[in-house]
Amino acid sequence: MKRIIFQPIRTPEGCYIYDRSVNTIFSVSPEEYEEFQQLKTSDAIEQAPVICKYRQRGLLRENNISTI
Repeated sequence: MKRIIFQPIRTPEGCYIYDRSVNTIFSVSPEEYEEFQQLKTSDAIEQAPVICKYRQRGLLRENNISTI
């Protein structure tokens, strides 16, 4: 299974997620930020409700690169 690649970012102004699949940064709630932080080390990322929520919006697609 391909991985979803994202990076949680916290600033004094808010919480964000960098989504490499669409090369964008989007804002999330502090609670969602914490969920994303926990998912960075999880194997069950595909089933997480927060991932499903943003995938329905066209974000957090699977990684298409297999080798470089």
